[in-house]
Order: sequence, then C-alpha cells, then structure tokens
Amino acid sequence: MTSTDSTDLTAAIAERAERVRQQIADAAHRSGRDAADVTLVAVTKTRPLAPVPAAVAAGLRDLGETRVQEQSETAAALLGAHAGGDVRWHLIGSLQRNKSRDAAAYSDLFHALDSGRLARALDKKAADADRVLPVLVQVNISGEEAKHGVEPEATLDLLAAVSDLEHLTPVGLMGMAQIARDEADLERIVRP
Repeated sequence: MTSTDSTDLTAAIAERAERVRQQIADAAHRSGRDAADVTLVAVTKTRPLAPVPAAVAAGLRDLGETRVQEQSETAAALLGAHAGGDVRWHLIGSLQRNKSRDAAAYSDLFHALDSGRLARALDKKAADADRVLPVLVQVNISGEEAKHGVEPEATLDLLAAVSDLEHLTPVGLMGMAQIARDEADLERIVRP
C-alpha cells in the first residue's frame, strides 16, 4: 500500500466514523443520554492488518474482532491498552474454552462471557498472563436459539460466579435483540 493509498483510506475511514458518531449523537439526544457515554467500536472483522493503522490514524481507538485468531494476529502487531498500546481491543465474538489463552493475552475487554466453564478457563489463562481481564456477560435477551448467551434468569448466578474469580472483572452486560425490520419492530421487539 502506498502512502497515498494509506492517506485516502484514513480519510475514508475518518469520514465514515464521523457519520457514525453523528448517528450516535442523534440517538443519544433522542433518548436523553450523553453521547460521550457511548463507545464506538470499529470492528476489523476479516480484514487484513493494513486498514487497522488507518483506522487508528482516523481517530478510532476501540477496535473489535469476532474471532480470537484474527485478534491475536492483529493485536500482536498493534498492542492493546493493557499491554501499553494506544488502542483497546474488544473481543466481541463467542469463544471456545480451548482458545481462552489468546483471549486473555490480547483482549482489553471480552464481550461474550456466557458460561461458568468459560469464565473459569479465562480466569486461569488471565492468571497465567498475570492480569485481570474485564468481561461483559452475554445475555440471550432475544431467546433465539442461534444466538449465544446465558438465559436472562441465569444471569445473576453467572455474575456471582464471575465475581468470585480473581482474574476476571465483570463490567457489564452484552445482549443482542432480534433484528428489527422497521420502526414498529423497534417498539415491539427491541426496546422492551
């Protein structure tokens, strides 16, 4: 990639990010929230490393990956905040226990904690990495079988179990509603 290509890519990403920030500000205003309380996470899913520095140059500091293998490759080249870097790496996809080592090593925030078994595996690997990993407990709020997450009624039990672990810190919840096809779906399905 030439420096002109890199500059063009950075400008395009900055323009798109500004449009998204404006949408966030508008939505925050409508709901009576402060847009500064919303974190924009740029997901680099299935992208090669080249666009990532362009995203950072465009002012994006929170970067997300859905697959731990891709995150570990990219985060090894661009360190996350927990390792002294300038970005925060969000692992937003589901995770198999056997891949918890890389999640604990490279993630600044893990968004998809959905079981006690996974929590214990991540806690062990975070201990091995001598760190505390912030996590979001993923709740299957839509009840869809295709979506991951703990059932809503089991959420408090999982939070209690995670709170007992030394190397994980629960910092919130993550849930995904069903897809809304129109404003009526937003009112009927998503907002409740």
